[in-house]
Amino acid sequence: HIRGRLGMVYGDALFFGAAGLALADFDIEVPGQGVDSHLHMGLTVGAGVDYMIDPNWVIRGEYLVDVYGKENYGFPGGNIKMDAYTVTVRGAIMYKF
Repeated sequence: HIRGRLGMVYGDALFFGAAGLALADFDIEVPGQGVDSHLHMGLTVGAGVDYMIDPNWVIRGEYLVDVYGKENYGFPGGNIKMDAYTVTVRGAIMYKF
């Protein structure tokens, strides 16, 4: 991911939106016909919140959706067209020095 965040502070919380570039390398294997690989390029968008629980500790919750471009994977028995997306929900605990 290469992305930026833009947000607004409300009390001890930073609410933010995020957007940018998403890259992923997908491999498709068809038994008896081999493997084909493509780099998919797409868009990542999401939102989250950082909450300061004290001056040095911050917790984060974030939701991201990555939507990738369509690619054709070629095999001797025919082509497979793949349109992929991923969803990520993550959290973090951060310590500020």
